[in-house]
Amino acid sequence: MKNYIILLAILLTSFIVSAQPRGEQAVFNATSNSYIDYGKGIDLNGYNSISGGKKMSITLWMKWDNKSASGVGSWANIFTLNDSVGSGDNGVFWIQHSQNNDKIEFALKTKDGNRRFIQSTMNPQAGVWYHVACVFDGTLNADNMKLYVNGALEAKATTQTSSAPNHDSRKINSFTNVSKLYAGRWAFSSSTRNFNGLLDELSIWSSALTAAEIASISSNPESITGVLYDAAKLVGYYNFDNGLPEDLTNNNNGVAGTGLTYTNNASLPVELIGFDAKNINGNIIVEWVTATEVNNNFFTVERSIDGFNAEVIGVVSGSGNSNAILNYQFEDLHPVSGIAYYRIKQTDYDGTTEVFPWKAVEMVEKVKTEFSVYPNPTSGNISVLLSNTTQGVYTIKVMDVVGKIVYLQNEDSENSVFTSFNLPSGLTSGVYFVEVNNNIDRFVQKIILR
Repeated sequence: MKNYIILLAILLTSFIVSAQPRGEQAVFNATSNSYIDYGKGIDLNGYNSISGGKKMSITLWMKWDNKSASGVGSWANIFTLNDSVGSGDNGVFWIQHSQNNDKIEFALKTKDGNRRFIQSTMNPQAGVWYHVACVFDGTLNADNMKLYVNGALEAKATTQTSSAPNHDSRKINSFTNVSKLYAGRWAFSSSTRNFNGLLDELSIWSSALTAAEIASISSNPESITGVLYDAAKLVGYYNFDNGLPEDLTNNNNGVAGTGLTYTNNASLPVELIGFDAKNINGNIIVEWVTATEVNNNFFTVERSIDGFNAEVIGVVSGSGNSNAILNYQFEDLHPVSGIAYYRIKQTDYDGTTEVFPWKAVEMVEKVKTEFSVYPNPTSGNISVLLSNTTQGVYTIKVMDVVGKIVYLQNEDSENSVFTSFNLPSGLTSGVYFVEVNNNIDRFVQKIILR
């Protein structure tokens, strides 16, 4: 019989999330003069720990305004350290949109000269804030390059081409004399890779951030950086709250193009401080918490199977004006199988709306593990089958009735274990036990040796 379980997959359970950043944000208009030039990477304080290093993380909030705006072009760059002398894929790292500007892409060049990239599965919508985190950890043997969107692990890849711990495929490309750090567009002035949207709360680290740290940064940057922005491994931090592109950590202050402006979202109609979705008796409970509300008429609860096309599944009345902590809840009585995305949309009395990011719940089918040992009784030859297993190394033991091991072997498993063997000669007839164990799951079956 098959069992079904609900896993809260893409975002962390009880993840406290700010729907979008507060204060001022940098606004890019997709023209060649709308950018921030932070200068050569080799000249920036603290960035030497990234050049040729094994670890790096970048987090930021971004909102795409218009994918078809004049000047956007393909691969619109959001934040990048690339070569300023050409439009080719040379440099160190890129956070940008994909070729058709329908995905978020994290690209990185390793020290061996190879460029790797991964893309989100979700399609960012215009006018919606997204928290993006890009992580590289060359000390890992696999999946050392990761892309998170709103706390969800959207994509991962392996850059290593060698198991040697100091191989250049495990290191970030070294900065050259023409590698420049830019926000809003490619560093090469003739490029058309121009971003049209908003950028905020940008942080750069010489460490590989965990999913929990990414969640904390997205909801409250000071939970990790501290009010003095002197956290260990924090290379740069830019929040634009003073209307300037300056670095709050190492004085790596940028020069802004004349097309760059700033906007202030300090007075949003609803301040969302919590959003969660969880399984209660087979139904999905969507919960959210507000700290303040201004002219809030109602919330619309939406569901999607692709993170893009939404259907309305419910409406919950707002509280008008409030400065108190308020809790809201909606129950989806008919959840869909597979991955489903949930979000809320807030509507003012005048019809103005604010859309909050998607969260996801995955309906995962868990297949029952089957374990069998045959023939039984046996004259000494034994076959062991374990299907629908977890990946790892399994130890197969045969023991007598007092627990003495008379046979032992190890087997690697992708999703099953199958092996046949002969018991040692000279064993007395009687009862024995076959155990298969991977330190997590343990299966035991009694056999009779004739």
